[in-house]
Amino acid sequence: MFIKTIKDNKVPLTVYFIVVFIGIIFLSIDQKIPLQIHINAYANDHLDSFFLIITKIAEGWGTVPIILYLLIKDWKKALFICICYGITAIIAFLLKNYTFGYNHRPFGIPELNTLETYHWIKNYKMPTSLSFPSGHTTTAFSFAIVLSLVNKNKWFSIIFIIIASLVGLSRTLLSFHFLLDVVAGAIIGGLTSFILFVLLKKKLDLSK
Repeated sequence: MFIKTIKDNKVPLTVYFIVVFIGIIFLSIDQKIPLQIHINAYANDHLDSFFLIITKIAEGWGTVPIILYLLIKDWKKALFICICYGITAIIAFLLKNYTFGYNHRPFGIPELNTLETYHWIKNYKMPTSLSFPSGHTTTAFSFAIVLSLVNKNKWFSIIFIIIASLVGLSRTLLSFHFLLDVVAGAIIGGLTSFILFVLLKKKLDLSK
């Protein structure tokens, strides 16, 4: 079942693993604070406006309509998405609050928030704590993998992975998270949803 699921979804899963691999490659280039400074060099007010919209895709207004649509069309798929969302959200919550709660976000790092050349979003209250992992990225990749697995058009499913990647990129470009938080969120959201799909595919008849 595991191998067959990979073969049946090799197109979106290949794109997913490429995205994660690229993230890991960048993580190997430098430590997280110097790397964040390098990433921030590309940030500006125009990109802030764009990515503030993109980042909200992983919030309720972006996810709830999908669930409601599937609830009408196929309640089993809607249920599966809710299961994946719930479990990945719990994992991210536990890691944030009880395992890596000491990890500060970029604005909580004095080395960054006192750096004169560092770009911050204007007139925005920046979060400072509970950095690891990125909850938005976890949700985005959970939804992306779920939608890719239940969607029959596997080439079209690439769009879901691209959107999730943009959400992840928004979290670090907007300095809400470090790249490490984003890559971790992508791995947690994507792999957890894939494993749940393998386990629940037959029970929920998700292959239709």
